[in-house]
Amino acid sequence: MLVTLDYPPMVGGVANYYQNLVSYLPEGDIFVLDNSENELLFVGGPWWPKWLKGFVNTWRAISRYDVKHVVVGQVLPVGTIVWLISLVRRIPYTVMTHAMDVTIPYAPDVTTRKRWLMGKILLRAKWVITVSAYTRQHLIKLGVPEDKIEVIYPCPNVSGDFLWNSEDDVQFMIGKYELKDKLVILSVGRLVERKGFDMVIRALPQVLAEAPETVYVVVGEGGDRERLRLIAEAEGVSNSVRFVGLVSDKELAGWYQQCDLFVMPSRELSNRDVEGFGITFIEAGSFGKPVIGGISGGIADAVVDGETGFLVESTNVDMLAEAMLQLLKDPVRAHELGEAGRSRVASKFKWSVQAKHLADLIGTSS
Repeated sequence: MLVTLDYPPMVGGVANYYQNLVSYLPEGDIFVLDNSENELLFVGGPWWPKWLKGFVNTWRAISRYDVKHVVVGQVLPVGTIVWLISLVRRIPYTVMTHAMDVTIPYAPDVTTRKRWLMGKILLRAKWVITVSAYTRQHLIKLGVPEDKIEVIYPCPNVSGDFLWNSEDDVQFMIGKYELKDKLVILSVGRLVERKGFDMVIRALPQVLAEAPETVYVVVGEGGDRERLRLIAEAEGVSNSVRFVGLVSDKELAGWYQQCDLFVMPSRELSNRDVEGFGITFIEAGSFGKPVIGGISGGIADAVVDGETGFLVESTNVDMLAEAMLQLLKDPVRAHELGEAGRSRVASKFKWSVQAKHLADLIGTSS
C-alpha cells in the first residue's frame, strides 16, 4: 500500500511521480491511500496531532487489504504514522524521499524532536528510496546505511515518444506568440525563486546583444511571476520575454518542439529548498533539446555536463549568458547535445524500468 499526501488530483511533480510508478506496477498489487478526501489529516477543529486520523485509516486499510508492505510517501507526517504501526504490527515499510524532506533537517529552525523522529523513521525502514545521487548523499549524512538506499528516478510526464504536435499546431503557436524567425529559450516550472528564471532574464541583455532574434518563453505559474515581470522591465527585455502560464501537456510538448534550448539554473535557498532532480531537463531531452542547468541539488543527475548540455553556477549571470549564446550560435553542437540527451532518456528514464525497480525491492522485503 502507498500512503501519501501527494497524489492526483493534486498537481505537482511528486504526485505525478507516484501516479506513474503505481500505473506501471501489476494491476491489483498496490492500493493507494491518499488525502484527497482528508483521509490522512484532520482539517480544522481541536484535533491533535492532525495525523491521528491517518493513523486510524492506515491501520484499517492494512487489515482490510491484507497489506504486506507499506510505501511511505512523506517522511513526515506519513512516516510517523507507519513507523508507529510497524512497532506493533511488525509490517515492513519503504520510505520515499525527494528533496527538501532530506535537506530540511539541516535547516536552523528544525527542532531536535523532528530530527530525532526522522532518524527513527528512516532507520527502521526496510528501504529508503530517493531521486538522485545528491539526495542519496544527504540520506547517508542523516545516518541511513548505504545498503538500504536506492535511487528511483523520475521520468518524463511529457515525452517526445508519445506527444508530438502537428506542423499546423506549431505554426499556430508561432503566430500567437510572435516567434517567426526567432530563437527560443524555454523554461518550464513553478514560478518560484528557486528555479532561477530571474537569472535567465538578467542574462538576456548579453544574449540579445549578440543574438537579437532571441525570445525567452516561460511556461508555468507561481507567486514569483510579478517579480519576474518587473525584472524584465528593469532589464529592458520585456519585449523578448513571454509568460505563457499553465498549459496542457500537448501544448507543453509543442513548446519543447519549438524551443532551441531549455534552461533552468535552479539554486538552493537559505531555507534548504533545493531541486532534488529536475524532471523538465529529462522532458526536454526526450524531444532532443540541449539543456542548461544550475550546479545545485540533484540536477547533475538530470544534466550530464558537456554531454547532454551544460551546468553553470546558478547565480553567475555571465556564465549563464555565455552558455546560452554558445548553444544559440552553434546549432550543430546544440543538436549533438540534444540527441545525446534523447538517447540517454530512451535508455534510462522509462517509468516501466523504474517501477520494476520498485517492485523488485518490495517483492524481496518481507
